[in-house]
Amino acid sequence: MQVPSIEDLMAVAILIKKQLMPFTVNVFTADRMIAVKIADWLLINVYMPCSGTDNRQLLYADLLVEVRALILSYGDCKIMIGGDLNVNLDCRNYLCDKVNDFLRNNNLVRCDTLFPVANQFTYVNESLNSMSCIGYFVTSDQSSTIAFNILDLDVNFSDHLPIMVVLVCNLLNNATEGKSQASFDPCVINYRWDHANLDLYYQHTLVLLQSVLDDLKLHENYYLGGGEFTIELLDKWYNEVISALQTSADLFIPKRKRNFFKFWWNAELDELKENAIKSCRAWREAVKPRYGRLNVNYRKDKLLYKKRLKEEQGRETSVFTNDLREALLRKSGTDFWKVWKSRFGGNTSRVIQVNGTSNCSEIANIFAKSFEKNMHAV
Repeated sequence: MQVPSIEDLMAVAILIKKQLMPFTVNVFTADRMIAVKIADWLLINVYMPCSGTDNRQLLYADLLVEVRALILSYGDCKIMIGGDLNVNLDCRNYLCDKVNDFLRNNNLVRCDTLFPVANQFTYVNESLNSMSCIGYFVTSDQSSTIAFNILDLDVNFSDHLPIMVVLVCNLLNNATEGKSQASFDPCVINYRWDHANLDLYYQHTLVLLQSVLDDLKLHENYYLGGGEFTIELLDKWYNEVISALQTSADLFIPKRKRNFFKFWWNAELDELKENAIKSCRAWREAVKPRYGRLNVNYRKDKLLYKKRLKEEQGRETSVFTNDLREALLRKSGTDFWKVWKSRFGGNTSRVIQVNGTSNCSEIANIFAKSFEKNMHAV
């Protein structure tokens, strides 16, 4: 059996906020490259072959040809390319010269030269004592690219440092399209009563519901004397009760997405995280010494936090599996599905893209053409 290399397991992805989905079109997807069009920008994420990859230069050249084809196909778009190029563009060798020529020929500018930063490294392997700059963003529009940075996080378990870029995106031409789907939000927000200050909630509802109670008492004698309550009056009390409960809940009950709170998180992890952050900042303020007490404390606290974090994360699967097993042993279908839905939620998945587009009008036209074609075939 052939064991896959780390290179074989690498992939690329682009995560898009739901608010931008109506303006987004999936353009190209492959193992080492993905491209999406968001409004007037074409965003391309690439992962170039690293040193030691078979036929590296040939693969590299093929990827550059594919990127070039995308740029030509979307000539009316601004271009932003980001990813792991696996070369240092400030060096002189065959691949570096090839990439720099590609940037010049396509009028692309490196964001790290537009916005110079103190931290020049995007790859840092502390155990190998190796550092280099291999992650880049390049842009075709300098005026719409307003910021760039290499983030040196207090706690980072990866060898790669995250890099960020800020763009100006024109959504005005798609205003109608955006409004058509503005109300769609597949991510349900729930009230988390188990993390609320219920005393404050009860006190506030008491204050708001007191006026309703007083009004009910005023009408009590009228009702006992043979009078009748009108539908309008009952609706008025009902709405006041609902409003009081809703207002109090909004003020004192946290609203979070499903699985926002991790049941396995505890005070020990809080303390370990805080220690890792403090030792990292002390080590960084001392200009990152490679030896000595600060270096030892930084590595020790980081590794201990990472170890305990993985151990506690493992409890999420084991505890959840045990709960399901116990529900099945009790032959309790209600308990089983209650545990299942608490973890995975209900069947709320909805298709938000068809043939690469999320525009409602375009999707309707796609279905209309499909139905028309099938009708003609019959």
